[in-house]
Amino acid sequence: MSTSTIAKKVLLTIFSLFILSSVNFALAADTNTHARAAEQLLDVLSLRTNLEHSIAQALNIQIKENPDLAKHKVDIEKFYAKYMGFDALKDEMVRMYMDAFTEQELKEIIRFYQTSTGKKIVNVVPKLMNEGIALGQRQVQAHIGELQQIVGKQK
Repeated sequence: MSTSTIAKKVLLTIFSLFILSSVNFALAADTNTHARAAEQLLDVLSLRTNLEHSIAQALNIQIKENPDLAKHKVDIEKFYAKYMGFDALKDEMVRMYMDAFTEQELKEIIRFYQTSTGKKIVNVVPKLMNEGIALGQRQVQAHIGELQQIVGKQK
């Protein structure tokens, strides 16, 4: 094989590697901006605060239903923070939002949530969800006898 043929192959290989690395760099840049958009949406949605609040409420409900848990409240809070806290879930949540929405869609959603109506939704929907849960619990409690009869028939 001549020197010029070897030089051409080396140059072709270098050029191919350059093209491939440029494509990979562009894809990585797209992924990074997509991930940043997903992270920004989590911030705009006040997900850290809302998640912490939901976990605290869930623990309080568990303690109300089982008062013996109260003596373990601090340890349970640490456990929940470790495995269910925002920092523990953030990377997976970013991936979920990236899978569900394009970067452009995330940016549009962010723009909406930055409006006064979007901000109101962030503040009001968690309260409405809690009220809805309480409503469901009241309905079940009001008709618990019927449920007990249904369950009793299946024994």
